[in-house]
Amino acid sequence: MNRSLAYFLLLALLGLPVLPGCPSGGTGDDDDSVDDDDDDDDDDGASDPCDSVTDITANLDGTPVTGATTSASGNALTGSCAADSPGAGEVVFSVTPATSGLITATTDNALTDFDTVLYVLTDCSDENTEVVCNDDAAQGNTNSILQWDGDAGTTYYIVVDGYEATGGFELTVDLAVCGDGAVAGDEQCDDNNTDSGDGCAADCTWECVDDSNEDDDDVAGATSLTGATFPTTAAGQVLCPSDFNEEVGVYGDWWAVDVAEGEYVQVDVAGGATLTTTCADQTLSAALLDADLTAFGGGDTTEGECVSFAAEPAAGTYYIAVFWDDQTVAPQDYEVTVDVGTSVCGDDLQTGVEECDDGNTDGDDGCSATCVEEDATCTVVAATETNIDGASLTGDTTTGTDDHAPQACGLAGGAAEDVYSLTVTEDQAIIVDLLNPGTAYDTTLYVRENCVDPGAEIACNDDAGGELSSTLFFDALKDVTYYIFVDGYEAEVGAYEMTLTAPVCGDGNVDINEECDDMNGTPADGCENDCTITPICASAEDEDLGALSSGDNTATVTLVAGADDLPDLDCSSPGGGDYMLRFELTTAGDVTIAYSQTMPTDAQIGVFTDDVDCTVGICNDPVGEPTGSFVVPGLGVGEHFIVLEAWEDGGEGDVALTITAP
Repeated sequence: MNRSLAYFLLLALLGLPVLPGCPSGGTGDDDDSVDDDDDDDDDDGASDPCDSVTDITANLDGTPVTGATTSASGNALTGSCAADSPGAGEVVFSVTPATSGLITATTDNALTDFDTVLYVLTDCSDENTEVVCNDDAAQGNTNSILQWDGDAGTTYYIVVDGYEATGGFELTVDLAVCGDGAVAGDEQCDDNNTDSGDGCAADCTWECVDDSNEDDDDVAGATSLTGATFPTTAAGQVLCPSDFNEEVGVYGDWWAVDVAEGEYVQVDVAGGATLTTTCADQTLSAALLDADLTAFGGGDTTEGECVSFAAEPAAGTYYIAVFWDDQTVAPQDYEVTVDVGTSVCGDDLQTGVEECDDGNTDGDDGCSATCVEEDATCTVVAATETNIDGASLTGDTTTGTDDHAPQACGLAGGAAEDVYSLTVTEDQAIIVDLLNPGTAYDTTLYVRENCVDPGAEIACNDDAGGELSSTLFFDALKDVTYYIFVDGYEAEVGAYEMTLTAPVCGDGNVDINEECDDMNGTPADGCENDCTITPICASAEDEDLGALSSGDNTATVTLVAGADDLPDLDCSSPGGGDYMLRFELTTAGDVTIAYSQTMPTDAQIGVFTDDVDCTVGICNDPVGEPTGSFVVPGLGVGEHFIVLEAWEDGGEGDVALTITAP
């Protein structure tokens, strides 16, 4: 497709060279009537790209070259890897390396916008001198990439062609020279020298000695710390290419640690003995993860500081990973120290997640009763009791000071804040709202039970309802003084308007602390007396399947438009017809549910267990697929429910189920 003038203006703004897509200048013909087939004429209407080769030897360091083939006429050259391609114009560049080495050329760059073909010749006018050719860099990637061993002093012609297409391109060419400090070609490393014994050999391959935990490069192979005396240190560890984990795309070492309820895990990474002796030399991360690779704490050395973090997760088995995702910086050596224990606030020993420990559990002395560093000061603007369900409070944090920061939301970054106090004479829920016309900046709102203690934060909100203003609620107890902080996101300050309300369940208004409000006191009608949604398990089932026998059990459900009586499923949109089946299991185990929908039925399927919380075992959205199945693992003996709900009105119809019980 043709490139517009705007494209070339963009290249100019980016400071990239705009190279011609065809020869420029005079006709270059020695007569102006007929083509006499010499090397300099073009009177046949088709130009020879070899007549205007651009030397880009200076760009062998990977500096981008940009241009376009849209105005290149004719099809003078063809690469062997795209011999079946119809004619497309091409542009030719030359490079003459001063030293021998692997050369990589590619159009797989941001400004390439068409299906390229890339090939290299040693004689521009002779296709039989082709050295290498590439059409597509990978399956689904129509850009091109190729490599060849370049000889010093030899001129190579790089042809940018197209497969049934022309367009703009961004070409980069790299000459891999071991010892120049740049990783290129098939080099594994390049430490700016050709010495061996420093982690990168004279041929720019890694020198990496397997460490004591060489088989620990994933969760399954993690080295167990069960029975270890904490703190324990693993010294002499090395991140090597052999540590690469393809599943998660990192190379690293893993340790497994068992954590009891109330215990902390402290992880500290230090420099190694020979290769990366200080943390400033390292480029690595460390994290505490569960089996699903959810992180509970971590850090990295990208700022030149050592990794050190602590977490206090729930009881279970966790994994400590020391890793990085770029093999070109390997190898790295390090030592890691892991400590597992129980923090005792007030014992004068700072451990785990404690920010401080001054030997007591007193507050207002710099270190709080929960061993969190206290703020230096707290200035209350005003009390707010008389403003509940009354006048707004207005202010401006522009000229204030930054004495406090939120803990559970927002982002601390130097924003000034205003502080208000609140003491109520009876227990009641309080909604604090900055989502008002007088609020003019990105706010953060939080509440503490102790003004100077960040650990006393009980509620926090950054953005409310898609807006940058904040709203929260908390349950205020009689005669307890609370502190309300009007703060800003990062360094944001400005004017605000704050309102305080005491919501009432049963007034018909669904407040932010309410799931519903139906203005009546009737239980099990969809909305309970505490303004929570009636659990699905408390609703009347449409059909009782009784105790399921082991093996397959079948049922057919007809969803009817307008029959929307149950709370909406998490994976469903509201409004579609629903239906609930009750069943019992006499043996615990996995349950498989297969479904067949009569199109255009589009049903979602939820499975619930009748326990205290009526927890959902799974919510499955077939996305309109007519047939399929899913497994609900580990259902216990007892009563369960299957709820089917149409995605929306119009998606109702018949669904056949096969329930395979253990």
